[in-house]
Formats: sequence, structure tokens, C-alpha cells
Amino acid sequence: MLNKSVLITGSTNGLGRELALSFADQNYTVLIHGRNPDKLNELFCEIKSRGVECFPYVCDLLKRESLAGLVEIAVANNVGVLVNNAGVYLNKPLSETTSSELDEIMQVNFYVPFFLTRGLLSHFGRNGSGLIVNINSLAGKQGSQNETAYSASKHALRGFSDSLRYEVIRKGVRIIDLYFGAMATQMTKGRKDPSECIQPKEAAKVITSLCENYETLSINEVNIGRRIYTS
Repeated sequence: MLNKSVLITGSTNGLGRELALSFADQNYTVLIHGRNPDKLNELFCEIKSRGVECFPYVCDLLKRESLAGLVEIAVANNVGVLVNNAGVYLNKPLSETTSSELDEIMQVNFYVPFFLTRGLLSHFGRNGSGLIVNINSLAGKQGSQNETAYSASKHALRGFSDSLRYEVIRKGVRIIDLYFGAMATQMTKGRKDPSECIQPKEAAKVITSLCENYETLSINEVNIGRRIYTS
């Protein structure tokens, strides 16, 4: 049986914040992460007011040593669900993309899920259960103008998940990839078609529902747009 304890990266804004609250409403112990102590404490207080346990962890995911601390607190709290939510978006042509921008987007969008997942696999294996939820993007399936670095990082995450399934299928570990269209967050601020963006609260409810019913699901990935959800 899946332990009702979840680690969510990038918890203080947008989808991450709504996920933390939605999981709390499902009586999960919630481990939240962010770089801003004030925002993290605000979320911590809101989750605690719901009567569930919450453990905040302040760190910068660009620092590799921070990931070991996240794994440690996750194992200590017997995490059953890892949500790789933290992400960086970049809309620039290749000719204007700097090396530091490429390093950052690959670190947050790909390396962080890679190392957190690797760090928790032994824990999940000992429990005989575990769920890994990767927040991807439709850019992880198809390219788009001025998204060379972003799309590359999301394609890498998809390839990682597809291959990892072969390694964990007999260990009781499931992986679900969520491919989102545009979402109403800071990443899409300024879009000309805000009505076409899915709302983070709406998306969070879909994700927590999938997690609650993961044992009966026969799907590995879900495409999520504003008007339709398809597997």
C-alpha cells in the first residue's frame, strides 16, 4: 500500500502550491520545498491549519548537495509519492541562449528529477511501493518555436521516465508523466490567450485524483489541456 506522504519540489508557487494544498486535503503528510523562506512558511501554516503534518525544506535546487538533504527528509518521513514539479521555462532562439541558461534549465528540469528519483529508489524498493509523478510539458513531446533548450530538457525527462519503467516495474514502483499545455502561472504571464490556460487548482485536483487511484490505472502518461484530458 502506498504511504500517504508526499514530497513536492517547487511548492511555493503555481501548480506546486496547489498540489501541496490538494494533497493536504487528502490527508497526506506533505513535504514542501522552496527557495523563499517567507513563502514556504506561509504555505506551511496554511497546510498545518488543515490538521495534517507538514515539513518545509528551504534549498536551491541548483546546488547538488541540497538534493541529498531532500532525499534524507523524504526517507525520514517515509515518503510514498515523489512529485517532480519544479521547473524553469525559457523562450529564446538558440542563437540567444547562453550556456548558463542551458545549464540552469537542464539542472532543474532534468537533473533534479533524475537525482531525486535515484535517491529514493532504494527506499521505495524496501517498501515495495512508490509513485513518481513527473510534471512534464507538451514540449516534451513536440518542439515549438524558441523553445530549443526548454523542449530538450523536457524530452530528456520523458526519455528518463520511459526507460526507468523497465527497471522498477517489478519493485512495486509506478511512474506517471503529466504533459501539460499552457498553465496560468508565472511562466505564461503575458500570453494573449489566458482563457486557454489550465488553472493550477484544476490541474492539482486531477493529479491528486490520479495518485489516489494509481493502483487501478493502466496508463503511464496523461496529456492535460484546458478543455480535455487524454491518456
